[in-house]
Amino acid sequence: MDTGARTWSETLPRLRGIEIKRCADKRAERRALVEKRYPSINVTEEPEEIPSHPEINAIVIATPVLLRAETE
Repeated sequence: MDTGARTWSETLPRLRGIEIKRCADKRAERRALVEKRYPSINVTEEPEEIPSHPEINAIVIATPVLLRAETE
């Protein structure tokens, strides 16, 4: 399964009070897109690296709508 930087890269950086420090995506083209749009975000191929970073207070797991559970 992919982790990453597709749709969220348009939405999450605009949230007030949120500072995105890191992002993981297995696809090189998505990592390059985030690096170009948001040079202050550290982008990695390995999602396992993110939780150990000392500046991380929370993790957002953004999944495609297709993979979300039904709530009704």
